[in-house]
Amino acid sequence: MIKAWLVTILVLLLLVVAYSTDLFEFFSSGLMQWIAVGAVILSLVAAKMILGSPFKRDEEDDKDGE
Repeated sequence: MIKAWLVTILVLLLLVVAYSTDLFEFFSSGLMQWIAVGAVILSLVAAKMILGSPFKRDEEDDKDGE
């Protein structure tokens, strides 16, 4: 029970710090929208590089074991 109280107090303190430093205003700004769009584009590029294209057809046959 003491642990739950301490975690609750810590969360409330973090919310007060976030509110006092205008962190929520930054999250609702127009700059954050461009950062999010950039993050999505970068993750799609990384996924293409790591996983490859799902539409690419391989010329090799997997049944031959090669």
